[in-house]
Amino acid sequence: YLSEMLAYTLRQAQREETLTAVVFLDLDNFKDVNDSFGHRAGDEMLKQIAQRLAAEIREQDIVARFGGDEYVIVLPRVTDIDAVADIARRVLSTARRTIQVDVMRITPTVSVGIAVSDGGHESPDALLSYADAAMYAAKQAGAEVRLFDDDLLTESDEKRDLRRALPLAISDDELVVH
Repeated sequence: YLSEMLAYTLRQAQREETLTAVVFLDLDNFKDVNDSFGHRAGDEMLKQIAQRLAAEIREQDIVARFGGDEYVIVLPRVTDIDAVADIARRVLSTARRTIQVDVMRITPTVSVGIAVSDGGHESPDALLSYADAAMYAAKQAGAEVRLFDDDLLTESDEKRDLRRALPLAISDDELVVH
């Protein structure tokens, strides 16, 4: 469903000459919450985060849980990057607020990646992948938010090429261990 909605949004952006942004949010160390407080606390945390995200977005935006502790927010009809940054800041702020589960208080930490379409010409999978790569770059850098840019694209392409070349190098006996 998310991919279909994103595809629709990208087609609409192309017609209207607007941008579409994808905000990829990951709860850092979520496994620790489950391990320390139990799965019920983790589930409650996920529900509260989802409700908070839904409350912070515009009416036309889409929020979806993407994986275990990941959320995607699709922002259609964006006219400039400042609007995306504003929404990302609000989302980040609300996601980091302390959550009360029974007598426990949990303060989530999050990493956010943002990818902005180039006039709707990307595929939904590419835009999601770019936002995911930006989120991982934010997480690795200890930053909270990272915008996907040409540097990340180059780095992503190099990693993809390496992943493709490595099995061939192994099978062709082109690697030497020192």
